[in-house]
Amino acid sequence: MVHLSLRLVGVIYQQHQLKNLEEFFSIQELTMKEFTITKAEEGQTLFKYLCKLLPQAPASLFHKSFRKKNITWNDKKCTGKEILREKDNIKIWFSDETFHTFSEKKKADPSQKKSAFSFSQHIIYEDEHILMVDKPAGILTQSDNSNELSLNDALLDYCHYNNHSTAKPSVCNRLDRNTSGIVLCGKTVKGLQMLNEIIKNRTLRKDYRCIVLGKTKEQDALKGFLIKNESANQVTIITEQKDNAVPIETRYKRLSIIEKAGTICSLLEVRLITGRPHQIRAHLASIGHPILGDRKYGNQKSLELSKALTIPHQLLSAYSVTFPEIKGTFDYLSKRKFIIPVKR
Repeated sequence: MVHLSLRLVGVIYQQHQLKNLEEFFSIQELTMKEFTITKAEEGQTLFKYLCKLLPQAPASLFHKSFRKKNITWNDKKCTGKEILREKDNIKIWFSDETFHTFSEKKKADPSQKKSAFSFSQHIIYEDEHILMVDKPAGILTQSDNSNELSLNDALLDYCHYNNHSTAKPSVCNRLDRNTSGIVLCGKTVKGLQMLNEIIKNRTLRKDYRCIVLGKTKEQDALKGFLIKNESANQVTIITEQKDNAVPIETRYKRLSIIEKAGTICSLLEVRLITGRPHQIRAHLASIGHPILGDRKYGNQKSLELSKALTIPHQLLSAYSVTFPEIKGTFDYLSKRKFIIPVKR
């Protein structure tokens, strides 16, 4: 019996007058593939695991396979809602061609790229589930169309990521290329779920430090609306709501007044209440206090001062994160604060 590609289902239906997908399976030569859940993969549902294993497959394929017991969980009939644990056994009876058709093409091994920095030397905390890394300025957080090595690529290399694993390590927050500071990374499904949740619900406190032009107020709570120009990768801050604008809030307190080349500047501690692209840079620039070294949002005076001081990038660093109260698996992180040295 010849292995058949599901891409040819329409042709096969016509040639064999098949009525449905279940009848289509009956003419395939099925082989059993067996998978054992690792510690890093536990915590996700069986359905989500399968979606990662065969990312191109339609949900209907899995549901029909559950009913026909072409997919089993610990040798039992399953629904896809099962929560996976370490050492769980998954058996799948599909043709080799089906696996090939619906599997994601293997990406280039990031370890084959030359890293622009030593990832391990920038780790500030690591445990079984998560790690935090001090991203240098000039490094992309995630890959773009430039094909440059990103922090996420270096993370996969560091974790020796196996492309066949569904527990894919990933960065959970992003920093602009020329902003330095703490990036949180999940190594396991549980770690990714926890980090993504506290970032989404804004219970993770993120503090930044920056040097801006001029003497600011001692403290302020800035509110406004942000519009992003995707093509220019630039944002604009406005004071009134518009259809395509999103609300933002940025709070700061002045830590000190400093003098740079005869010009008064302020060292600020900034807290994001909302987290939008370029929010801190654009918001401070909109009140007349652009960050030194910021070529995109700087004004004439700040750009001239930055050039005179040969500042290579914006003086902005995500220097601290504080975890909320956490119960259960991650209670050891509850209310812990992590700080890195501020770059100059």
